[in-house]
Amino acid sequence: MENSTLGGIVGSTSSSNITNCENHGDISGVSNLGGIGGSVSGTLTDCRNYGNIKSTISTGTMIGGISGYAMTYLNVSECSNYGNISGASFIGGIIGYSSARGPSKFISGSANHGSVTACEYKDDKGVINTSHAAGIIARFNAYDPGNDESCQIFGCLNDGNVSVVNGDAAGIAL
Repeated sequence: MENSTLGGIVGSTSSSNITNCENHGDISGVSNLGGIGGSVSGTLTDCRNYGNIKSTISTGTMIGGISGYAMTYLNVSECSNYGNISGASFIGGIIGYSSARGPSKFISGSANHGSVTACEYKDDKGVINTSHAAGIIARFNAYDPGNDESCQIFGCLNDGNVSVVNGDAAGIAL
């Protein structure tokens, strides 16, 4: 399937509770790609991804083993990724990119076991930019100055290989 905002369970959803879901299919598309949800706002609990996820372009993408883009609310617990994740820009074993706002933003008890690979990222004018790859979350960027701007990450594990061609890489988070 060649498209944006693809997930193994749901493409895009907001204010949702997604619990005890599994994806075993491979996902290939443009951006906002996730094993469970492409673009998700809400709570993800006890979900697992076994499929490989790959972006088909080398411009800005958000790809994660569980969710590519976590918007508004981010509460992830006991989720695991076993698939290999690859693309350009923001590539994470659990979450690719989050702009979650509000007082509750956390990832707990989650694990990445697959490889996470970020290739060279080119913008729409062909200019090379840095990519970001991490075992749990590649980028957290909150826009709510009235609340704590941090994302709590606790009890998480990454034992997958994390690599980037041009940019930043981390075992847990950037």
